[in-house]
Amino acid sequence: MAARWSFASLEEKVDYLLDRADITDVIGDYCYGMDSRDWDLYRSCWVDEISLDFTELELYEEPMPTIATDDWGRALAAFFANMPPVQTVVGYYRDEFVRTEEGWKLKGLKELVHWNEGNAHVLDANLRELLAVLKEVGS
Repeated sequence: MAARWSFASLEEKVDYLLDRADITDVIGDYCYGMDSRDWDLYRSCWVDEISLDFTELELYEEPMPTIATDDWGRALAAFFANMPPVQTVVGYYRDEFVRTEEGWKLKGLKELVHWNEGNAHVLDANLRELLAVLKEVGS
């Protein structure tokens, strides 16, 4: 069986493993920040301008335009402020990472939904608030 990766040198292998560990840490911080609503930790995972695609949830017809991460964070905090935990969405994200001077950061994501359960319209009021905040910060 052929090796999954081949490296020309030990240094390349170490660099690869360090990058992988750093990206894993960003994903962990991103998930923990979101789940615990620690918006400072969540924000630390992103570059300043991001692109987001939630079209598979059918809440948006097309990917959102590029947005300032601080604006997204404020909108997201408002979105989750009064959200009841009655909608379950199962899937994963296809993340886009870039290396910055501060280390690896998220630049964008696309949500890929396998299934969701519950009343999707429970999110409507929160979604309207999210879109209003995004519209306000975009003007």
